Amino acid sequence: MPRQIAVFGSFLTAPGSSEYLMAEELGYLLAQRGFEVLCGGHSGIADPLAAGVARDGGRVLGVSLAATRYPQRKARMNPLIVENVPVKSLAERLERFAAADGFIFFTGGIGTLSEFAFLWHTVQLDAAFDRPLVLLGRGWKRVLAQIRAVQMVKYKYYRMLHLCERAADAVGVVANDYTSKYSAAEQQCDKQAVLFDLDGALVESPEETFVRGCENFGRFFRMREVTKAFRTAGACPVTAEQARRFYSGLLERLGVEPQAIPEIAKAVSRGCEGIPVLYDDVVEALSYCRRQGLATGVVSSRPLPQLRNILAAHGLCAWIDRICPLPAMAGGAVSRGVVGALQAAGWSRRGTLYIGERLLQDDPADDLDAILLDRHLVHLDQDSAVAIRSLRELPFLLRRPASHGPQPPRPAK
Repeated sequence: MPRQIAVFGSFLTAPGSSEYLMAEELGYLLAQRGFEVLCGGHSGIADPLAAGVARDGGRVLGVSLAATRYPQRKARMNPLIVENVPVKSLAERLERFAAADGFIFFTGGIGTLSEFAFLWHTVQLDAAFDRPLVLLGRGWKRVLAQIRAVQMVKYKYYRMLHLCERAADAVGVVANDYTSKYSAAEQQCDKQAVLFDLDGALVESPEETFVRGCENFGRFFRMREVTKAFRTAGACPVTAEQARRFYSGLLERLGVEPQAIPEIAKAVSRGCEGIPVLYDDVVEALSYCRRQGLATGVVSSRPLPQLRNILAAHGLCAWIDRICPLPAMAGGAVSRGVVGALQAAGWSRRGTLYIGERLLQDDPADDLDAILLDRHLVHLDQDSAVAIRSLRELPFLLRRPASHGPQPPRPAK
């Protein structure tokens, strides 16, 4: 059975507009990939979408309310719709869309917003987060920035959202194939080594763990505020008593009312103990690096014994060639220590790609390429940052000649 992608947008989309033209391209590309397309089945965005699907002989289904439900709208069915799926209520319509394998949203009106909210919540309840929600068009970036600023949405739920400005990139997300995004030679990297910031790239950072624990108490902080508080809080805790004081101080700096601090600090300190969470795209990315003969390393301000414990607990030691503990850097950036780590490893700056949740803000080494890994859409306002949402983009970013065959794992040093 072919996978289905549901597409949403306004019935007021004007013929000849940029979104109208993009919708036709989107329909064509989805059909080329063998996807079935679900849409509202009437006019507006469905017109060019269905036309694009028809160009490649694909199949588009229209999920529409019965004509007797809203007769005053006098909505006509799109003649290019292969199959009409009539439903009797908005709830039934949304449930039909919710069965799709992925979702793409153009900008729209109240209907599009309600569909986005319902399906975002539906995918959130799946827990696996393996069905992407793609927001197509620049307007969604401003919408998400406002949601981040005023709504109580946990950071991890932004991981399932993908912002795209081109139809080809949207199709790449739902197909998990980023060939189009990195089609130009200047968008690809030819490197010999990849250096990951362990915290935020491979495993959850201490700041992320802290934020996640606070969210369970209804405290939602901006990640940058938390990062700043961490920088001024002193050394990371070792003992349980140090942890309690450390997180109590953080909560106080972040403006939490004094009477609530002890309970939250106790819970957060427990949550921050032990091994941090491993992201689900890490093994796939490291496996690719190994097959292509790329050297791999990690940097972190965590103590070396803790770094080794984390890698061992997640079975990553055989995939990592170099472990580089770094002192905590002023300004929250992994800075000149990265250059020192590269020199110690004998790696060329020009031959190494650095990937992390924070860019090399203070590093004068312009010849060290760095990619911002923005898993949680923290950096919505940084248009200039070179950002990826997942390590699954690496095989398309790091194009290598086929002659680089598999090599046996090398133990981490």
